[in-house]
Amino acid sequence: MRKDRQSAVGARYSVAGKQLDQISDSLQMLLERKRQALRVSEFLARLANDPGLSDQEISSGRISITEWIHLTKYPLKKEMVYNYDKKRFEAENDKSTINFSLLLTLLLQKQGLNCTSEELMEHVLQGGSVDEFLQKNKRPITIGRSGRFFCKKIQKK
Repeated sequence: MRKDRQSAVGARYSVAGKQLDQISDSLQMLLERKRQALRVSEFLARLANDPGLSDQEISSGRISITEWIHLTKYPLKKEMVYNYDKKRFEAENDKSTINFSLLLTLLLQKQGLNCTSEELMEHVLQGGSVDEFLQKNKRPITIGRSGRFFCKKIQKK
C-alpha cells in the first residue's frame, strides 16, 4: 500500500512538472514575441525620424503601397474562410494579407541589393541610416548562364 501511495504521489509530481514546463515554454514564446514587437516598433520609430526619408526629400517620388506590390510582383495571399452554405473553405477576396518584411525584402532586391529587411532593420537599430545601408550594400546585378539574377560585391579601391 505504501508503494502505491508513493507511485501516485510521483505521478502527480510528474504531471505537475510537465505542466510547469508547458507554462514556462508558453511564457518564453510570449516574451520572444514581445521582444520582436518592441524591435519592430523601435525600427519604425527610427525610420520615421530618418532625415533621408523625410517628406521634403521624397514628396516628388512618393508611391503608394499598391504600386510597391505591383512593382515587386508581390504574391498576394488570400485568407481562407469557411462558407457554411457551401460547406467548404474559400478564398476571401476582401482580406488579402501583406507581409511587410517580405515586401521590403522584394523592394531591396528590385533595387539590385542582395539583402533582407532583417539586415536593414538590424543596421537601423544599430544607429545607421537607410541611405548608409543602401550605399553599403549596392551591388551590380548580373545575369548568369541559367538566366537567374545574382549580385556581385563592388570591390572598394
